[in-house]
Amino acid sequence: MKHIILTAMLFIFTMTAAFIAPVSASPLFDHQVVIIGETHRHADSTQWFLTTVSNYVKNGKCLHVALEIKSAQQPVLNAAMRGDAPFSSIHIHPIIDHPSYRLMLRGFGDLIMKRRCLTVHAINAPQNVRVNRGKWMAEHISQ
Repeated sequence: MKHIILTAMLFIFTMTAAFIAPVSASPLFDHQVVIIGETHRHADSTQWFLTTVSNYVKNGKCLHVALEIKSAQQPVLNAAMRGDAPFSSIHIHPIIDHPSYRLMLRGFGDLIMKRRCLTVHAINAPQNVRVNRGKWMAEHISQ
């Protein structure tokens, strides 16, 4: 079964430390596609997101995480996840970019380096493409 977690500005809700709990038994993961938003520039939100992903993949389950990073950044994102490039080389929109977001990315990279079944995808529309952003992301999730 293919699982995807998408973090998108369209699905924003506030996370607090109270929500940082084991979620492996959660009904959240009974579905093929799970959409979770994170509150941009809030460390507790990105920490919760990383903890949720980590708890999910630690038992050998596979997960695809889709992020609001321009799709043209996918090669740079892949290199950073493999440890071949610094996470600072990934261009992230200033509205989203924050030290805690970079820590979340680094955490995903650590999981990948530990051979966890995790892939991270940059699915935001390129700036030079005139298309509905939501439609672009939906089409790229389905690939």
